Amino acid sequence: MALLTYQRAAGLAGITLFIFLLLGYTTYNTRSADTIPFSYEKQHSAPTVSNPHSGASYSSSYTSPGSAENWQFEPARDAHNYGLSPEQCDAAFPDMWAELDRAVAHRKKVGIITPADVKIGWKIDGIIRAMIYDRQLFILNARGARRRDYRQRTIAVLQSIQRAISAYPGEIPNIEFSFVVDDGAYFAVYENNTSATTWALTREPHDQNLWLMPDFGFYSWEGPAGEYTALLRAIEEDEIPFDEKDKRAIWRGAKSPAGPVQVRTDLLKVSKGKSWADIEEIEWGGDSEPKNLVPMSKHCRYMFPVHTEGHTYSGRLKYLLNCHSLTVIHKLHWGENFHHLLIPSGPNQNFIQVERDFSDMHWKMEYYLQHQDEARRIADNSIKTFRDRYLTPAAQACYWRKMFQAWREVSFEPSYYMTQEEYEKEQEEEKQKEREAKLKELQEEEAEAAGKELEKGKERAKDAKTRSDATGTNTALRSSSDKKIPRGMPYETYLLLESYEESPWYDS
Repeated sequence: MALLTYQRAAGLAGITLFIFLLLGYTTYNTRSADTIPFSYEKQHSAPTVSNPHSGASYSSSYTSPGSAENWQFEPARDAHNYGLSPEQCDAAFPDMWAELDRAVAHRKKVGIITPADVKIGWKIDGIIRAMIYDRQLFILNARGARRRDYRQRTIAVLQSIQRAISAYPGEIPNIEFSFVVDDGAYFAVYENNTSATTWALTREPHDQNLWLMPDFGFYSWEGPAGEYTALLRAIEEDEIPFDEKDKRAIWRGAKSPAGPVQVRTDLLKVSKGKSWADIEEIEWGGDSEPKNLVPMSKHCRYMFPVHTEGHTYSGRLKYLLNCHSLTVIHKLHWGENFHHLLIPSGPNQNFIQVERDFSDMHWKMEYYLQHQDEARRIADNSIKTFRDRYLTPAAQACYWRKMFQAWREVSFEPSYYMTQEEYEKEQEEEKQKEREAKLKELQEEEAEAAGKELEKGKERAKDAKTRSDATGTNTALRSSSDKKIPRGMPYETYLLLESYEESPWYDS
């Protein structure tokens, strides 16, 4: 009996002690939460991910907006940080903004960008009109983005913009703009319009109204390279020590007998039979891949990857510059947003420049093969400039946000709403401009046939509207003329419609 009483007493004492400790622990933590300020950086440990550049690990931790004092860009840590603050972007990529500075200076000289400047009726295809409002990306209109390659490029650009917005918690300006995914912004235009203002992938030196955006391949390019960060990892796997690289020039591509890609024919001619060359034309055809195809990442196993322009620029340059090699580049005519960082001579030289016809390539190859120390110095400079800094995903996100700010500096504040009357007027202006341009370009003997086709087009548009009204999809547009309606379709909704007839992507 005494033993049972003792056990009960011990049990009660144990329970009392447990409750006391539990209350004390809870009270301690509650008081601690009241006095210790919440810190995102301290409270959230970021995952460690393999860095595609150096094989080291990098932290994808969120960095709060603010001063970059005592902060330095470290590729192993920051190369994939899409949310760097403006101060950190400036500290990490001080020489990144040359193209934006040029574009802003030009607009300040000729006048600010107006709503009329962002209309897209001047281009036949491959152009999108969009808006960023309250950090949301909207699609306002799209022309000819249904082609498979244009659609892939468009989605890659939109994804890049969306990522740059969502990764950064700070202010994003409200802007309205258009962008072109055609190789040349002024290809396939009405009335020979070569002065419109838009965002583009590349420009000629005299094209002052074009604003250069990052290439779609910095997100993904189906076929030649795939997703950008995946390619960087493949390059890391295929890279070999500089001294062990194949000491030949490597190039694979299609050629053209004349015109804008004459440079490729010249390259094949100059390099034919040379011991320093592994340069071949790729002839596409049939169901299987060409036997001489070399994957992009395996170009890095060569000491001298060669870059040539195509019909305009060529998207492969950014990939070759991720190699620890000496990229051989002819004198370029078409510019991208990072081309000003190419240094052809001096202590900071980061590539080998040759003439457009490659007439000096033989003796330059012989020179660098005999001066390997100098060759290594150039390759090292290339890595420091491009792979480990200006071609990183972080740099591209910074460029996008800087582009938003630069555009807003010389542009108008967009409106989120418009009336039905304004919408119908704008749509009619676009259609009328297109009709007038088409009629002007037609030959006299084709005018009558073209007129009939235009009438058929009007009837088809009328039928489409009737069907749309019947299904209720145009309920907003059937409101009174003074009722305000949203001007655009949210980007996420836009992508979800890709398989339906109502989508601008629909292939009829």
